[in-house]
Amino acid sequence: MKYILPLLLISLFIACSKKDVKECKISDSKPAQIQTVHVAVEGMSCIGCERLIKNNIMTLDGIKDVTTSYREGKVVIKYDKHKTNVDAIKQKIVEKKYKVVKSYSYNQ
Repeated sequence: MKYILPLLLISLFIACSKKDVKECKISDSKPAQIQTVHVAVEGMSCIGCERLIKNNIMTLDGIKDVTTSYREGKVVIKYDKHKTNVDAIKQKIVEKKYKVVKSYSYNQ
């Protein structure tokens, strides 16, 4: 069991040494660029509303964290800007029949 990782690394090295280096890249995706958006939302009146909005936003690819507060009337979302955007996030809120009043973003 303790030999699996070294064998895997040796196999990968051998496979890559026989091919062009471009073919052996493990991942070609861009590094995550996390941004935060604060969205003022009207219509939330309970924890159930918070959960409904959070769960709907979490269905988007690239969402890292969602914090909702019906008391403050706001949603704070951390997301990878290479995978989603503010308009898509707002649409997920509107889909559940809540009103987006305003939003502002900043980089992390």
